[in-house]
Amino acid sequence: GNLPYDASRDRWNGYDANQQLKKIEMFNKAEEERRKKALKERDERYHLQKLKKAEKKAAKKAEKKAQKLKEKGTGSGSDSESSFGNTDSDSDQEDSDADLAGVKEGDDAKLAQKMFTIGTAVKATVRNL
Repeated sequence: GNLPYDASRDRWNGYDANQQLKKIEMFNKAEEERRKKALKERDERYHLQKLKKAEKKAAKKAEKKAQKLKEKGTGSGSDSESSFGNTDSDSDQEDSDADLAGVKEGDDAKLAQKMFTIGTAVKATVRNL
């Protein structure tokens, strides 16, 4: 209490403008970091959506190609190897099962692509309905 009456009731007594500037700078830095993080997350989502779209497109293309091969195979009747019960087809089936075991559930586009690339003919198509 050595302050005069007016000084003891002064709201701004002891106010330091530099301290307020430090708070503002700290807030601006935090806001900038938040913006950078949001921008990075948005870019990652965009690239992920683009990748998924490309995978779907590739799966559709593979499915169309597989269907053409299937139509070609059933229309010409030139499956002389499979009609004689070739033992290699059994081992090919085992190989394809082993290849498909590594594909995670939910990777439909990758699974369809693997189904297409296994062997020369597609034995089945997989759809997630």
